[in-house]
Amino acid sequence: MSQNEIIKDFESKSSTYFEDIYINKKDVNRVNRFELLDSILSEFDLNGKLVLDAGSGPAVLYELIKKHNADYTAIDLSPHNIAAAMKRNTDISAFVGSILDMPFDNETFDYVISLGCLEYIREVNDAFIEMSRVLKPGGLLIISFANVRNPGRIWNETVIKSLIKIKYYFKKKAIYSRYLHSLKEIKQLCRDNSLNIEKHIFLNFSLWGFPFSSIKILRRLDDFLSRKINCLKPISMEFIIISRKGN
Repeated sequence: MSQNEIIKDFESKSSTYFEDIYINKKDVNRVNRFELLDSILSEFDLNGKLVLDAGSGPAVLYELIKKHNADYTAIDLSPHNIAAAMKRNTDISAFVGSILDMPFDNETFDYVISLGCLEYIREVNDAFIEMSRVLKPGGLLIISFANVRNPGRIWNETVIKSLIKIKYYFKKKAIYSRYLHSLKEIKQLCRDNSLNIEKHIFLNFSLWGFPFSSIKILRRLDDFLSRKINCLKPISMEFIIISRKGN
C-alpha cells in the first residue's frame, strides 16, 4: 500500500478514531496495548522528558504522556490524523511526515514510541535507523509488532486478506498490507542499530482469526489459555520490545 493510499484511507477514520477506540473502547486489543504502555511508563521517570510518538495517528498517546509529565511530540503520515489531533488539543506539537524521514535533529528525544505502526511499513530496517537517529544516547525505544507466530494473524493475512483483495479489486479500493515479524528478527534489528534490549512483552493472546475471533466462547477459551498456560504467550498476536540506545 502506497503512502497516498494510506493517507486516503484515514480521511474517513481520523475524525472519530480516538473517540471510537480509546474512549468508547471498540477495539479491545488497542486498548490493552494502551494500558500496557501506561504500566511500562510507570517504571520510569518521564518528568520533563521529550517523547516522540512515531506513527501517532490522531495523537492517541497525548493524554497518557502528559499524565506522566513529559513533553509530547507527534508525527504521522496522514494530515487528517494530525488535524484531528490539533482539534482535540490545540497546544499539541504535531507534524505531518513519514517515520522513514523525520524532520528532527539527531539525538532529540529521550523516548521514541511507535505502537501499531511499524507492522504497516515494508522498510522496517529504515524505520529503525531513523528512530535510532532521533533518539538520544541512553534514550528508550518502545515499539510493537504483529507476531508472525500467531495462528490468527497468519489466517487473516493469507486467507482473509486474499478474499478482501478480490472484493476490493472490483471496488477499486486499496487494502493495507500488514507485515508480520518474529521476536528474533526484531531483536536482531535492535542490535544492528546499537539498541540494547531491556524487555519484551507478548500481548493480546488469541488463536483465532476473522470471523472466529468474535465468537464469545472462543474468546473465553483464549482468556483461559492465556492465564493458565504461559508457554503459549510467544504465539500471542503481538509483542512489544523495550530497548535502550547505547551511549
